[in-house]
Formats: sequence, structure tokens, C-alpha cells
Amino acid sequence: MDTKILSLTVFFALLILPTTIGITSPISLNGAVYESNIESTAYTEGIIDQITVAEDIGVVNGTYQDTNLDIYDELYIGTAFDGPDWLAGRSWLRFNLSEVNFPFYRAIMYVYISGEWGTTDDEPIGAYYCSDDSWEVSVITWNNQPSITEQPTDVINSPASPDMFITDNWYGWDITEDVQATVSGDKILTEVLKQTEEVGTQSAFKYSLRSSYYPSYAAYIEFYYSNPSTDQMSVDGKTSSPLIDYIQDPTPTLGWHMSESLIGDYQTGYNVEVWDNEFYNSSQLFSKSTESKSLIYDSGTISGGNTHPFGIDDEMRHQLKFPSELLPRSGIIDKLYFNTTQESGTLNLEDFEISLVMVADTDNLTTTFANNYDGRTPTVVLAMDNYEVSYSDHTLIIDVENTFMVNNYLNLIIEIRLMNNTGDLTQLRRAISTGPGSVAGVFGTGAYSSEIASYTVVRTYDLTIGFVTEEVYSIPVAGLNAFPFGTTVGHSGLFQIKYNQSVIDRSGHLDKIYFRVSTLTGNVVFENFTVSVVETPEEGNLVYDDFTTNYGGITPTVVIDESIYEVQNIGNCLVLDFDNIFYYHNQYDLLIEFRWDSLVSGAALIPNNQTAAVCYRAWDVHWNGLDRLGEQAAGYDFMIDFIESDTSLEYSGEPLTTGTTYYWRVQVCNSYGIWSDWATQSFTYHPLTSGPEYEGPIVTPTPVYIGYQFMISINVTYILDISEVTIDFGGTSYPMLADGDTYTYNMTATEAGILNFTIYMESVIGTSTSVDGNVTILLPRAIIPSIPLLPIIAAVSVGAIIVIVVIIKMKSPPKT
Repeated sequence: MDTKILSLTVFFALLILPTTIGITSPISLNGAVYESNIESTAYTEGIIDQITVAEDIGVVNGTYQDTNLDIYDELYIGTAFDGPDWLAGRSWLRFNLSEVNFPFYRAIMYVYISGEWGTTDDEPIGAYYCSDDSWEVSVITWNNQPSITEQPTDVINSPASPDMFITDNWYGWDITEDVQATVSGDKILTEVLKQTEEVGTQSAFKYSLRSSYYPSYAAYIEFYYSNPSTDQMSVDGKTSSPLIDYIQDPTPTLGWHMSESLIGDYQTGYNVEVWDNEFYNSSQLFSKSTESKSLIYDSGTISGGNTHPFGIDDEMRHQLKFPSELLPRSGIIDKLYFNTTQESGTLNLEDFEISLVMVADTDNLTTTFANNYDGRTPTVVLAMDNYEVSYSDHTLIIDVENTFMVNNYLNLIIEIRLMNNTGDLTQLRRAISTGPGSVAGVFGTGAYSSEIASYTVVRTYDLTIGFVTEEVYSIPVAGLNAFPFGTTVGHSGLFQIKYNQSVIDRSGHLDKIYFRVSTLTGNVVFENFTVSVVETPEEGNLVYDDFTTNYGGITPTVVIDESIYEVQNIGNCLVLDFDNIFYYHNQYDLLIEFRWDSLVSGAALIPNNQTAAVCYRAWDVHWNGLDRLGEQAAGYDFMIDFIESDTSLEYSGEPLTTGTTYYWRVQVCNSYGIWSDWATQSFTYHPLTSGPEYEGPIVTPTPVYIGYQFMISINVTYILDISEVTIDFGGTSYPMLADGDTYTYNMTATEAGILNFTIYMESVIGTSTSVDGNVTILLPRAIIPSIPLLPIIAAVSVGAIIVIVVIIKMKSPPKT
């Protein structure tokens, strides 16, 4: 063995591995020490997910500058003297972020520092971004490593040496900006950890552990998120007492606003409820939901329930199977609704995880959990260190990631795992010993990771599923069609499909469209791909001699325009995510047009019914060795995801009773499919007919002469408050100035005669009163000439005094 490699090997051997490490090991985040078990709950800020490093490798310069170090199980960071050379080491880490489709405002990369070279000092270590992801673990060396950014994205540089880094601890670098750029790009992220100044002056060499050798110590990125919230609730524009206690309209408008916790986030849906009590558990008078809910099973059981999985404070692994006969539709799952025997409470679940899988196997669940998957891989739709959720009105609602497609021709398995429930214990309603559902589970120490169930039973739990998708047309898997996603690779194409207005039956901004897939071969990728939509008045079959005729004279809206476009696949359902710029009014049929220069790869067959006159298609494509041009009816299996951006709606529930207080609540869904907690407000329906009371009006000063200013004033009061007081002259209205209860209007008289006016007084609840008045404006007052009074007074002339009196009297206006 080369002596230098031997020296490096000895130097590696200095690493001392800890025997255990828990999730509560300290983390240094930018120099500060935190705990890594940061709690995240259903409705509070926290950690939404973790992505483990996909590949990692160390490189070292000096004698090893051309040596690939893939045979070693460590990563290297920093500088050290390995006589006679000073060495510098770097750690290269690659992450696959293709599954990052959730909102986050912060991303922290955590790396476990497992050892250091001797009694070393500490130097700042930075995380650097590399845009070149082409490096290979088995090839990369110091000399062939790609270039990295000159400045680090984040640095740990405090506290000062020698305690900047302590071995056997996790340390975190904030790489949010790198992750955001990568998620919107190729989704492959390369980060490099290195000493900020790689000048060998002291030994500051650190070790980490490679993921392929020590998966429990693999580097990972932790994503922090913030749920949306709802504020600015109002009833007919009234937000607080006393006005909200005197709602006048029997069908008031309920309004709200979604607070944007993430830049660019927006509302996509809402739930609104009006109840007769503050606990929201008695009589529901009104509800409006943009969520599409489907009942899967209702046992009708009022009392009694099953303690598994939320009725015990212990480890649990629990599978529930719902056969296809219970699934009324297909779609992307948004929420799971379970019925509880207890009316209300709060669950606090540790290490809580829900995964879903669709299987073809129709048999009841067995004791081997993995065998129940029927060869398929479950999708984790919720994973939280600490999940806190409240249930009320005997209903537990669990909001999951919108990443799972229910296919109603298959059978659904819901798997629940948890380490403990430190909150309220509750039982779930079910039909005991009654199919068609089945259950398998195990509880107690080790149950979380157990592969074998301790019990299986025929049992069907109460369940309702909330779907994010609106089903437009659904058929059993029968006829299949290759247009447009299974045409010939390397060829261009044009495909139009139109759905009748009647089968869509709703309006809104289009967010995504979904085509259920029967057969999928590879990822479907197009080159120079555009999708356009138009609400066309053209009815019936499409034409193919001039595709633009099908627009009906309306210019299409381009909602996708990409040089390379990979169609998303969620559970054998193709998803096309639109720019949210097209509003469908549901006045005419919806036409969707696909154009591409080349199908790069992949193929998908869509279930369709060519005899269904609900959908029509036209095409100019290449398939099965031939150019194809034509049209026909085609019932493609199809779903739409609408954006519900409305932030107000009119109450249309049970008639409101005078003098009664009502309680309403609203929750909103953001653009990532995450729901806010309920926001609540109360209002009282108390219609009033009386208008404002007043004293006046008064005109001052009097009399009024042309050229002089005067004021009209009035005192106005009301049981609540005054909205506005205006004065009208001949059809032109002016606001009066408020000073307490007094309202005034100042003006200058310009014309002699009678000036009529009307004062309108409106209360804050819309009731009003008016009063008429007038002002008599007289001819101009004569101007007294300038007279040298002092000489006259000095003369003490009685005649002069008389003259003055006469002059003044003559200049006085006539009495009226």
C-alpha cells in the first residue's frame, strides 16, 4: 500500500463512533445550539419533511489530489498537517429534490460531525453551491471536481475556536436559496462543505460519515413550513361590536382573507360553516365547501368504537383495507375523515405516519404487512415528529399531502403508525366483525417497526374522503387510447379534446387537469410543448381540416409553454399543472389543445369510451408507423382541479331569527393543498328600522348677505353610530364636517333669494333620515366709506354729529 494512503488510513482510523444517537442530539445552527426534535403540528409552524442525501464523497488535495476516495466510509472537511504535506478536504453531497412539492420557507442541511484530527482547533466551515451535478462518486477527485461558488451560502463561524464544532453532534447550514433555485430547476442539488479559508496553518480537520456506510448518520435537508391562516373575517363588512351585533340583511355576506405565509402563495379553496352555538356542534345552519367529499362507509354506530389506532398510548402499526366496491370515485386525496365516539378532544401523536396504497388483491388483510401491499410501494402522505390535531362533533379530520391518487377499480389500504398518543384517547367508529373491510395491526413495544400483525379481523371503519379534484368523467378501465401521451417517439403532434359544459358543471380558474392512466411506460416527456384552453361556443364533433375552427372565434389562452415538459405522474394519473390565468365560466364547452414538436420518451394509455357523447377529440399525430388525422367522440377519464379564489359568499341557509346570535367559521386551502385551522366569528341578526335622530338645522350668522360666509349645522345621534351626513343643494351633494355629534357645512352666499337644501343622515347599518331647510340671502350690505372721524370729533360740531348719524342711517339697509 502506498505510504501516503496508509498515512491517510491511520488518520481516518482516529475516528471514534458514538454508540447511540437519538433525535434529541444537539444541533449547532449558525453557531447556536438547538434540539433536533423540533416539534411540528398539524396547524402550527414546524418541519414538514426531510430529504436524505442521495450520494456523498470526500476529496482531498496534496498527494491524494488525483485519488478517488470512494473506498472510504468517511467525509472530510478542513485542513490538517499530514507530514510533510498540509491537506485540505471537502465533502460533496448530492440531493434529489424531485419529491419536494410542498411549501417551505426555510431549508437547513444537517451534517453529523463524527470526529476530528487529534486535539484540533476549529475554523469556519461553509456550505457552497455547485451548479454542475455531473460528478460521479466513483470518479471525482480533488483535481477533477467541478467549480463551486466563490462565496458560501451559509457559514458556521461561532463560537470561537476551539468550540465552534464539537464531535458527535449534528450541525446545520441554511441553504434555502440554493434549494429554492434547484426546486424550480433540474431538482438535483449539489452542496460542498469546506473550510472557508483552506490555508494550512493549523489542524482543523473534521470527519463526517458517508450515507452508504452509515445511513443513520446520513446528511439530510430539513424543510420548515408555515400553514396558511385566515383573518379579516367580516359579516356584511362589519368586523366587530357593536356593528356586528346589528346585522340587518337576512342573507348577509360572509367575508375573509387568507394570510400569505409564503411568497406567491394563494387561496385555492375554502370551507365555510354557520352554526347556532359557539362550540360548533349543535345545529349547522349553512355550509359551503369547495372540497369534494365522498362517503366511503358509515356504520351508523353511535356508541362504542375501536381503540386502535388512537385509543391507546402505545406504539401502533395499523392497516385498514377498503375494497373497491366502497370507493365511489377516483381522485387525488386531500383529507381523511374518521368518526369518533368521543365528541371532542385533541390527539398528540408522536412519530405519526400515514401511508396509502392501491392494490389489486381483493382478499382480506393478512398478518404480514408487506404482503398486503400486493407488490406495490405505499405513498407516505403524512409524516410528523409530533402531530397535534383536534376533533369535534365526533369527527376527526386529517389533512394529508395531495400526492396520492385513489383509483376506484382497485382496493385502498390506509396504514397508520405512531409511537405514542400523549393527548386525548379516542375510539373510531366501525362496524365490528362486518365486512367488506378488513383490519390488521399490532400494538405495544416494537409495534411501530414490526413486520407482523398480532391480529387480523373483518371490520370496516367509518370513513369519508375529501378530494382535491373535481371528477368530470369516469369510466371503468375498458377501452384504451394512446392519443396524445402514447404517440410515436420523435414525432410532432396536435391533439384537441373538448368536454361538454354539462359534465363540468362549475366555474373557476383552472389549476390542474388529470388523466387517469391504465398503462404507463416510463416518464412522458415532450419537447416544445404547449397547452392552450378555450371556452368554445362550437358544439358537437370537432373538425380536423382546420383545427382553429374549433375555437369558435375565441383566442385560446396558453397555460403551458415549455421547451422540455415532463408530465407529472401521481399514482398512475397524469397531471398537467397550468399557469393559473384561465377562468372557465361554464357557459360553453371546454376545449384543451396539445401541441408538441417531439415526444421525447414515455407512453401512456388513457381509459376512454368512444361511444360517450360527452367528449370529443381531433388529432394530427403519428402512431404505429403512420400519420393519423381524424376526429371522433371520446369519453376520456378526466378530472379538474379548480382554484376557488373567492373570499366572500352570501349566506343562504336556514332563515335567521331576529335577536339571535350565530357563529360562523372558515378555513382556507393554499396553493400547496394545506388547510388552515378554523377561524371563528359571531354575529347577531338584529334588524333596525329607525333612522338617526337630529336637532336643527341652524343657520349662523343671520341674516345672510351676498358675499358673506355662513354655516349650516345640525346635531345628529343614533343608537349605534353615524355613517355619514351630507347636504344637498339642487341635486348636488356635499359631505358635512363632523365634530362629535355636530355636523357643519360652511359656504359663501353668492346670490340673493331663497336657498333650499336637504340634509341626509345615514346610520352605520344603512337606515337614514332627512330634513329640509332653507336660507334667505339678502342683497349686499352697503360698504361704509372711509371718513376722517378724528377732525370731526375735534371740532365738537353738533351738526357734524347729526350729519354722521344721518349718513349712517341712510347707509343702513331697509328693514325686512
